[in-house]
Amino acid sequence: MSVQKAVQEENIALINTFFSLLAKRDILSLTEIASPEIIWHQPGENRFSGSHNGIMEVGMMMASMLTITQDNLDITPMANPMANNDLVSIPVRFEAKVEDKELTREGTDIFRVADGKIVEVWSFSSNQDEIDDFWAEIPNTTSIP
Repeated sequence: MSVQKAVQEENIALINTFFSLLAKRDILSLTEIASPEIIWHQPGENRFSGSHNGIMEVGMMMASMLTITQDNLDITPMANPMANNDLVSIPVRFEAKVEDKELTREGTDIFRVADGKIVEVWSFSSNQDEIDDFWAEIPNTTSIP
C-alpha cells in the first residue's frame, strides 16, 4: 500500500471517529481529534454563520446548537467518507427540532486533515435559506454553561 493511500485511510478513519463522537455528544473527545487552531466555515446568514477560529469557538458553536435545540440535533453521514490527499468529503444529513419547528437538510462537509488532526471544515447545505430561517425563528434564551 502506498503512503498516500495509507494516509487517506487514516484520514477517513479520523472523520468516522468524529461522527461517532458527535453522535455520543462527546465534545471533550472531539477536541482531542481537532487541532487547537481549527477553522470551521459555516455557510449562510444566521447566528452560526461565518468562520469559527480555534477549538473554543468551534466547541461553543456546537454546544450552542445542542443547547438551543435541547439536544434535538443530529448530524449523520449519508454515505462513506471519500478522501483526496488531506481532504475528506462526506455527505451528511442535519436534523434539528425545537418545539414545533423542524429542520432537515442535506449537504456535504469537507474536512482538511493535517498530522492526524482536523484542521479545517467547510459545510455546504442544500437548503441554506431554510436553515437561516430555522435559526432566526428560535430565540437564543438559553445560556451556555
